[in-house]
Amino acid sequence: MPNKLNVAFRLAESVRYSGDKKTSSQTSDGLETERINRHFAESGLRISEKLTPGIYKALQGVLSHLQIDSNSIIAYVHSSPETQATCFSDSKHGCVIGITSSLVKLMSEEELTFVIGHELGHFLLGHSLEGRWSDESEECLIRRRAQEISVDRMGLVACGSLNIAVQALMKLISGLGEDMLRFDVGSFLEQMRTQNSDTAMYVGENSTHPSLVMRCRALVWFSMSDGYSRVCGGSGGDDLTKIDQRITTDSEKYVDGPARERIAEARENLIMWFAALASTRDGILGKADQEIIRKLVGPKTLNKLIRFYSGYNRNDVIRLTSEKLKDALSYYKKIAPSEAEKKLPTIKRKICIDFNQPDFSNYLSKLI
Repeated sequence: MPNKLNVAFRLAESVRYSGDKKTSSQTSDGLETERINRHFAESGLRISEKLTPGIYKALQGVLSHLQIDSNSIIAYVHSSPETQATCFSDSKHGCVIGITSSLVKLMSEEELTFVIGHELGHFLLGHSLEGRWSDESEECLIRRRAQEISVDRMGLVACGSLNIAVQALMKLISGLGEDMLRFDVGSFLEQMRTQNSDTAMYVGENSTHPSLVMRCRALVWFSMSDGYSRVCGGSGGDDLTKIDQRITTDSEKYVDGPARERIAEARENLIMWFAALASTRDGILGKADQEIIRKLVGPKTLNKLIRFYSGYNRNDVIRLTSEKLKDALSYYKKIAPSEAEKKLPTIKRKICIDFNQPDFSNYLSKLI
């Protein structure tokens, strides 16, 4: 039976940021969504035309713009001092939205459409099926920041106004309303275009969201793209692929680059210790094995390894190599769990082939 949300799913995929890689989502029986629904039903107020007409109107506008069947979405407002909206789902057939009372008070009806569209974007792009990201690995944080770029786009499609989208982001970041925050969005966007805003682009490497300036700049670029034009029923605009490349350059420069370097270094370090283990099974780092290691990780790393082994006897070499390998493997899995799961079998096979050791994996499993 076709999913009644397929049109909405296709719309979301058409504007997904290329850095937000699609994964195989894990679906379940929907029991977790039902549990969340019961929780909000007990502690919140279901959004309806009669009880919450303004919020209901904003929600219906979002569902219309994103082409979502209204029967698939259950939305609540609940009391909280936090300005927050959340989306819960463990299936592809619907989700539950929770909006705090503080957020509703902070936002205008139009701004609320951006926030709701943003949250529904997580559902339509399958982010909510990937779990709530309990781990804080380097890899996880890179992915979460990329996801925010995608769902900001969904928020823009939902509200239909770059000014409204930027105003909503400014309110979310600052927590300030109209009485304390001057909205001169045109000047803000012009400043981003003409001034060096490097300092404002940076965020802490443990942040799950890009900076406000980066998010706004990404939205400005997206608003000028052919992808956004098509979704809005128009034509023309800059190539979305090139827009994505510009956003990726920003991300690499201001936050993701150092994290990716650490992942690459962890992977290279692991390869070195895998190679060292294969080379020293007899307790000696022979010339032939040194040449293989040199080709794998370069002469500088090889020399570092030779110096490390200097002065140790056979038993010490095997023991130390095993210890270093365990540490390297643990660290790699910690900062890049998904990459490790995908690449480890390939790395092990290459070691088996390069060192002509078909039993290397068995030998490895006995040690670690």
